[in-house]
Amino acid sequence: MIFNEIEEKLDDNSNKYELSVIAAKRSKQLNLGAEKTVETSFKNPASIGLYEVITGKVKYDKPKG
Repeated sequence: MIFNEIEEKLDDNSNKYELSVIAAKRSKQLNLGAEKTVETSFKNPASIGLYEVITGKVKYDKPKG
């Protein structure tokens, strides 16, 4: 389920490492008590964080350079 959405999110200009770092940072925020921005059946903060990133609920700035 989530893997199909990840593949759709990654286009030719996407970076899977950048996606994983952003999801990891979001999962840390969730572990520290941040409210989740999506309704999902996932219980694991890493899965929730990744799902939030790929659904566009978490906004982030791309680093320059």
